[in-house]
Amino acid sequence: AKDELTDQRRPTVPMLMSALPANAAGVEPQLALVGGRLYVVAGTVYAVEPGSHRLVPVLEPGTTVDGVRIGAITSATVDGSELVVSDGTTLFR
Repeated sequence: AKDELTDQRRPTVPMLMSALPANAAGVEPQLALVGGRLYVVAGTVYAVEPGSHRLVPVLEPGTTVDGVRIGAITSATVDGSELVVSDGTTLFR
């Protein structure tokens, strides 16, 4: 259907894009759109693969970045054209 007010197309029937992995149970997911790319943050940061809508992990707990071991990602925001996430202790871009 076409939204007459904004002149944009929208889906008429909801469809499943992707499902969170079992290890994300109990975590409230966040979505972030950065530079045309969709991310899901639910303990891990996932990029939603265009076309297949598969969730691809891009930042996982236990990974070390610049000597800092990452905990479960608990929050995310968009800063300009970058995704910024935190494990509650440290910020990561």
